[in-house]
Amino acid sequence: MRAITEINIHASATKPQWMAGRTIKEKVAEIRRWHVEDNGWHDIAYHFVIDRDGMVNRGRKAEMVGAFEPKVNAHAIGICLIGGFGSNANDEFDKNYTPDQDASLRKLIRIIQHQYPSAKKISGHNQFANKACPGFKVDRWLARKPSRTFSESGTVQGSGVAAAAGGGLAAVEVAKAFATEAKTAIVEVQAAKSEVQADPVDPLRWVFLILIVGGALFVMYRRWADWQAGRQ
Repeated sequence: MRAITEINIHASATKPQWMAGRTIKEKVAEIRRWHVEDNGWHDIAYHFVIDRDGMVNRGRKAEMVGAFEPKVNAHAIGICLIGGFGSNANDEFDKNYTPDQDASLRKLIRIIQHQYPSAKKISGHNQFANKACPGFKVDRWLARKPSRTFSESGTVQGSGVAAAAGGGLAAVEVAKAFATEAKTAIVEVQAAKSEVQADPVDPLRWVFLILIVGGALFVMYRRWADWQAGRQ
């Protein structure tokens, strides 16, 4: 098991409308294709990818060394934000990314740090290479107030480990995405925003079920009572 001591943030360097209308899984598959077919790598470079709407999908497994920055690959978890085309290293986060991405990235970082307490350092690709990626200064972004709370942002989902929270759920925890595969891993992303709103239909279903079962039991009891009375 490798030691995780850092979280390194990247950009896909794609335009805001890249693959508009396609799912996060489709976008991750396309990035994986670039990395495998064009670069000759065995998998997508990053461990997580965050879409414009805040949806999160896992890339390569957490126990696998990434392929995003040679200086940190061995000990880091790599996160890629969809977007950042034409960005500058000194841009503000909001110039190239959305409030949903801001909220999901902050939440995902907290979860990774919960799973890997030694992952204290949060860095950007531009701290190790002469590149704009991810298109903002990570330390400056971390110091500012979040543009949106996680409970207001989009859903987070994991590939393979977790079903995404469906439409209408207000919040789901990005939890459990590493666990089964890395044993230390990320808890399965069962929800994208921590305060999941209950389905208002469910309580009615229980009421109807109780009434039906109760009615059936009452009828059975009456028949048994009539049968007992007939015997006497």
